[in-house]
Amino acid sequence: IHQEPDKYLGKKSISVRGYVAAGSIEENVVDQQQHRSFRLSFNGKEIFVRHTGAVADTFKDQAETVAKGALVRDNGQLVLLAFNGDAGIMAKCPSKYEGRR
Repeated sequence: IHQEPDKYLGKKSISVRGYVAAGSIEENVVDQQQHRSFRLSFNGKEIFVRHTGAVADTFKDQAETVAKGALVRDNGQLVLLAFNGDAGIMAKCPSKYEGRR
C-alpha cells in the first residue's frame, strides 16, 4: 500500500493485516457510538485506521489484526476507514495459535 497507494485509493474494500502498534489505540464515545483510531504495523510500515462500533475483547495493543475498509487520504496521510462493527476489525486470539509454529 505504501509503495503504490494510488492503486488502492478509491477502492470500495481492501484488507490490511498487521499488529496494533503499542499505545496507539485512542477511543471515545460520540452520539452513543464507540469510535477508535489506531496504527496497524507490519514489516516496519504503519497505516492509520479509524473504526466505529464494537470490537472483540481480543482487540488490544500488539494484537494481530485484520482491518477491512476503504483507503483515503486525510491531510496527506493514508487512512483506512474500517467498516463499522466486527465487519471492519478482526483481532486474532493469540492463545488459539500459540504452539502451532
